[in-house]
Amino acid sequence: MWKYSALVSLVLVTLTLAAELEYTPWVRVESINLARVSVGWQGTWGLDTTGRVFKRVDVEEWAEVPSPQLVDISVGGYEVWGVDRDQNIHMKRAGNWRQMERTFRA
Repeated sequence: MWKYSALVSLVLVTLTLAAELEYTPWVRVESINLARVSVGWQGTWGLDTTGRVFKRVDVEEWAEVPSPQLVDISVGGYEVWGVDRDQNIHMKRAGNWRQMERTFRA
């Protein structure tokens, strides 16, 4: 019984969130050529084909953000993450980009 109740609660929360979203039609942005786009709590961010980072500031306006030259980008809950061509990981949280230490193990 609790599984059914949890599923109903999840569906109701999902429908409530979907109903609160504002519809925005697709708009073609001619000023930049984005190769990657990521959306999260920190907004909409993108990379152009040369690795420059942009943040959406309006429906048709993007602002370039000073950053390392990146090949991938991801927007998290409180920060923006990026990877450069040497596989270094960078993180931006309310300030400058910071290169993270390599402590990963295969």
